[in-house]
Amino acid sequence: MKHFTLMMSLFFIAGSLFSQTYSGPGTLSYNGSKYACDIIEFGIPASEAESVIKDRMKALGYLPEKGKGPMVFKNVRISELGEDQAYDLVFDVSRKSRKESDRSIVSLISAKAGELPAGKLKRGEQAPTIVNSPKAPAFLGSFNTAVVQKAYELDILAMAKDLEKSQKELDNLVKEQSKIEKKIQDAQDDLKKNQREQETVKAQIESQKKQLEEKKATPPNQ
Repeated sequence: MKHFTLMMSLFFIAGSLFSQTYSGPGTLSYNGSKYACDIIEFGIPASEAESVIKDRMKALGYLPEKGKGPMVFKNVRISELGEDQAYDLVFDVSRKSRKESDRSIVSLISAKAGELPAGKLKRGEQAPTIVNSPKAPAFLGSFNTAVVQKAYELDILAMAKDLEKSQKELDNLVKEQSKIEKKIQDAQDDLKKNQREQETVKAQIESQKKQLEEKKATPPNQ
């Protein structure tokens, strides 16, 4: 049990070290235009990363706008970004790659409230130049605790599934053993029956031999 607890502690420490990595500034397409953004890598799948972001923002009192695509939170005023300014936040979450589907890339536009166009720009219109909050990288980093916890929970879940799979495998092997043992027992019973029948037939043969010899010794009178 102590070894198991130590192993889980190591998993948790590893999760703390590698669950997220700040990648730096980048660009993100939103409503058909590209905008500057900040990017971070989370050590959890994209679907889980979305849940972490939604849960955190809900705890701060904000819900995303309805619709497909990036998660958009309007008129956000929180201490992590500076309560003196309201921001429109656009989170885009995608898996890192096919090979690393257990990790996700999170891009964040943190524009001042009202700076981003409400819809797609018309032909010929220029996208506004926005300046993201200088505190956005630190804000993304503040998700670390939740990301580490989620990674830990996913590790626990995966290990529990592996354990369940191994237990089922063992149960099947035990059942198979019972069937094999029954076959062996049946074969042993058949062997004993065969041996008894051999003895019976041997006795019958000896009797028949004796009868044959006696018959030969007493030919009919001619």
